Amino acid sequence: MADTRIQHALETILEEDSGVSAIVSSRVYPLLRSTGSALPAITYQKIDGPRLQSHDGPSGTAHPRFQVNIWAKKYTEVVTLAERVRIALDGYSGTVGTVVIQAITLEDEADAMEAEDVEEMKMYGIRQDYFVWHEEPQT
Repeated sequence: MADTRIQHALETILEEDSGVSAIVSSRVYPLLRSTGSALPAITYQKIDGPRLQSHDGPSGTAHPRFQVNIWAKKYTEVVTLAERVRIALDGYSGTVGTVVIQAITLEDEADAMEAEDVEEMKMYGIRQDYFVWHEEPQT
């Protein structure tokens, strides 16, 4: 059975984009990266999951917000990777596996830190929030 999860589709887009994969290879993780795993890396999480409704009920279209977190050892590295992630995702539309994505739009971007003492962790981050408009599988 084909994977119909939007999460898997986002991960696939990032891992198959040559600009992104040249930097992170396949280090794209849901929610958390393993402690001590290699950098740079990307984590992502679903923030909310609204769905469109019609008078007849669910329309089959969802537009969840995803937060994509970009992590690197140097600030210049994280800025470069964040730009490549933006280029890969912002404005994307197409079909990934069986998931039909109508549009991905960047809504917000800011510096992020995983802990208060960046020097101790030696890691910098940028978070990007995207709305992902897609068709949901129907049973």
